[in-house]
Amino acid sequence: MTQKNIILDYLKKNNSITSWKAIQDFHITRVADVILRLRQEGHNIETQKVTHRNSRTGKVTQYAKYVYNEPITVGDNYSLALV
Repeated sequence: MTQKNIILDYLKKNNSITSWKAIQDFHITRVADVILRLRQEGHNIETQKVTHRNSRTGKVTQYAKYVYNEPITVGDNYSLALV
């Protein structure tokens, strides 16, 4: 299974992933590159910035959370004709 397939499958099942989760669970260290390639294939993946304060050090950090948006299926009877 390719890294793209692993990440896409995870996103479809769990809706979101972070770089840390990808490293821990799949040993994928460049998840941003995988997300870029998935977007280039037409997948709708949103990047959300998450702010976190470390409870031990008090340091505030930000990281990316990638959220998968399901494609919208339009019925056959849908028309964009202007009246």
